[in-house]
Amino acid sequence: MSKARDSVEDLKTLDANLAAKLPKSGGALTGAVTTNSTFDGVAIATRDGILTSTTATANAALPKAGGTMAGDTIHGDNVKAKFGTGGDLEIYHDGSHSRIKDVGTGNLSISASARIGLDASNGDNMGAFNEAGSVQLFHNGSQKLATTSTGVDVTGTVTADGLGVSGNSSPNVSVTSTGGSVTLWSGADDAAGYVGTQSNHPLVLRTNQTERMRIDTSGRVGIGTASPAGTLQVVGPTGAGVSLSQGSENFYAGSTHRFYSASYAAERMRIDSSGKVGIGRTPTASYSKLEVGGADNTALINAEASGVFAGLGVQSGGLGLYVNNSNKMTINSSGAVMVGKTTTGFATTGVSLIAAGEIDITASGGAPLFLRRNSSNGTIQAFYRDATAVGSISVTGSATAYNTSSDYRLKTDVQPMTGATATFMQLKPCNFEWIADGTRVDGFLAHELGEVIPAAATGSKDAMKDEEYEVTPATGDVYTAGSDAGFNEVSSAIEASPAYYDVDGNVIKAEVVAVAAVHEAFDSVDEVIHSSDVEQPETLEDGQQWRETTAQVMATRSVPDMQGIDQAKVVPLLVATIQELIARVEALEVVG
Repeated sequence: MSKARDSVEDLKTLDANLAAKLPKSGGALTGAVTTNSTFDGVAIATRDGILTSTTATANAALPKAGGTMAGDTIHGDNVKAKFGTGGDLEIYHDGSHSRIKDVGTGNLSISASARIGLDASNGDNMGAFNEAGSVQLFHNGSQKLATTSTGVDVTGTVTADGLGVSGNSSPNVSVTSTGGSVTLWSGADDAAGYVGTQSNHPLVLRTNQTERMRIDTSGRVGIGTASPAGTLQVVGPTGAGVSLSQGSENFYAGSTHRFYSASYAAERMRIDSSGKVGIGRTPTASYSKLEVGGADNTALINAEASGVFAGLGVQSGGLGLYVNNSNKMTINSSGAVMVGKTTTGFATTGVSLIAAGEIDITASGGAPLFLRRNSSNGTIQAFYRDATAVGSISVTGSATAYNTSSDYRLKTDVQPMTGATATFMQLKPCNFEWIADGTRVDGFLAHELGEVIPAAATGSKDAMKDEEYEVTPATGDVYTAGSDAGFNEVSSAIEASPAYYDVDGNVIKAEVVAVAAVHEAFDSVDEVIHSSDVEQPETLEDGQQWRETTAQVMATRSVPDMQGIDQAKVVPLLVATIQELIARVEALEVVG
């Protein structure tokens, strides 16, 4: 069928042509009767199908004047359903979000006869607007805010950058709790406290109509006093208390300033009238300015006294310096300084400076000691006996010289050597194996060399000496420190002081108010022991500490005092012997 047959106008023409034809139900013939399967070039069956389809489509269409939709209408993304003469209201889906937009004039109003609800896809309430009733807002299905006939009801915590409350009568803000209320006024009535007071008025906080705290017009804070003398002053019933000031006032009104743990149970720190500071103890040493710890474990930091400008010491157990909870340097009770280790001697790597004048250096790799002279030749190490120089080590750009004192001005009664050959023949050179590493070398036994050349040997045969050694190392605990509880109890001193009463009629003490102003209450945390009776670790986990609980035990034992030799002392005897032998050879040559 051609496109012309699809048009409505062609259908109308077809209907006109059909009207001129003889109906199937009969009629009068006005011409000759012929039989044909087509009509105006269109198959009769096709013509009937077009008429039937056109009639069905027309019957299913929605009239422009209105009607009832019996199915869905589908709009593609960004295909808008528009309402209003100018298309002011749009409803559409943009491919990501569904939108309702008022793009014309006027407001977008949503009305309901009972309730307007906003619900999540899982059915949870998000918001509800009830006719002539409350507005409710929900979080995860739980109501958090609702309007009431008198205001707003909030469930949970309100966090806000600011809060403004105004009214035509006092109080502007009223906070009511069980058994009483606290009211904040904005007027000039001294019967209550203020927040943001008028000009020339202090901020006053009261309980039971009795003033407890005041901020005056100069910004000074007084607790227990209406006339604070300093920036902060706390006064108890007797007039003594705590005072903070930029002027001459001290932190504490008494001659000794004390800091306590919870409820005055124990003194933790004090500053006495002479300026000495004690933490965990009362400062008593005349030379100290700071004392920390207990009677048997006290650290002292003192200013100049008896020629000592500054010092830090510990009465027992030694002093350790730590970096990242790791001991880097120790001074033990004997005065020895140890760097990189906590015990003296050569057993562990590090440096020990013994109080008696000994330096022990142990390294696992590389040279334990480096000596360097920059820019010039000369002495790199000098040796003294008392105040007399007895030797040195000197360096040049390419060599080292080991020097012993030999200046003629140090010597007297100089005589030629005689009988050198006979003496030389008494020497007993030998070949031996060192016990330490099995090396075989040629040399002398010290006591045998000393019998011939006493100056070439040191010490005595089979001599012994005393040596200090570690019986048991210091051990301790690896732990995470706990914390004491804050001010959360009432001490006997407060119990015995005059009573005050809060708005509920409960007893409250002035000291409680005073101490609460400078203490923060918190729960105590127990100390956690990770391991006990262990030697100090090289490293610790974050937050862990190590403390000594069992001191190092040292003892003295008798050990061999080994002899040594200076083989250079054999050289003069060797030279004299060679000279004697040369003289004899020359004499024989003359005789011959």
